[in-house]
Amino acid sequence: MKRFAVFCLVCAGCGAHARHDLGVRQVVTVSRDSGQVQFYGTHLFMMPPKGFLFYPKSDVWARDPDTYMTAEEVRHSYNDLSYEMKIEYNGSIRQWGFRVYYSHDFTFQNDSANITYAGGGTVAGQPIERMWMIFGSDSGSAKIYGQFKVGHNEDRAAILRAMLSCYKDTLAPVPLSEIQLFDVNMLQTGFAFNLQSYESFHYTIGGKGDPTRGGNDMITIWQIPRHRNDETLQVQFHSLVERFSTGSLHSETLDQKQVRIGGEDGYDATITGTLGGKALTYYLVMLQNERETIGFSGSAFDNQELRLQQYQQIARTLRLK
Repeated sequence: MKRFAVFCLVCAGCGAHARHDLGVRQVVTVSRDSGQVQFYGTHLFMMPPKGFLFYPKSDVWARDPDTYMTAEEVRHSYNDLSYEMKIEYNGSIRQWGFRVYYSHDFTFQNDSANITYAGGGTVAGQPIERMWMIFGSDSGSAKIYGQFKVGHNEDRAAILRAMLSCYKDTLAPVPLSEIQLFDVNMLQTGFAFNLQSYESFHYTIGGKGDPTRGGNDMITIWQIPRHRNDETLQVQFHSLVERFSTGSLHSETLDQKQVRIGGEDGYDATITGTLGGKALTYYLVMLQNERETIGFSGSAFDNQELRLQQYQQIARTLRLK
């Protein structure tokens, strides 16, 4: 009888493993004519998950608030991204009680890749499961993230199919107008779009380099939900200034004031100091209308006075949609 009980436990364990085995092959290739569409703000193309709708302002494909998928390009190497994702996995495990069901390293269109599937956690009382896929090389990477409810195997399969249909076309123009809540004019400034990361848009000289690494002159514009009133905007802006002033930056001077740009009220600030022993100037702006709040930051390590004037001129072209 004891042997039978042990046999049942082993079989149950095997069944649980089988349910969570995604069965991804060791080498995966993708046909580029399989109905893929471009994921806004990236060079990534993939098949939309069946039954999901695309919400451009949130930059996700979703069936409901607990079932969705999003994607992001990353400028740094696959090895660096893999290390960062391990930290993210551990954070999810600690915060939400997840455990990893399946993790598989494979080759994806000649790139290194990993897919990880985790569950056993709850978010806002809803038992959910999550899936991450990353792929790339030394020259750049991508990550795709999906979430779905426990037991909704059709949604899991739809997200997995979409992930494994992905390809990257660096020559394709990146559509931004559908997801940006603002317009800005950077013509003849030397700055060009580099990378979109969730609700942040990064601009660098000539669109080159890795904006997530810092240490270079760059502009970031981010869009966040509408605050309830101007006082809340002021508090939020002062909090932003404090974070920039009291972090790793050794702040020396600070000038902030109320501004009006493009018919919208807001605030700006100029912060000078040193970062890692290197002189640095930050220019910050936050604007708001009845629909959204837009933040702008420009960092200047070289030619700081000239760059500050340039950032101020660019910020004054901001128009909220």
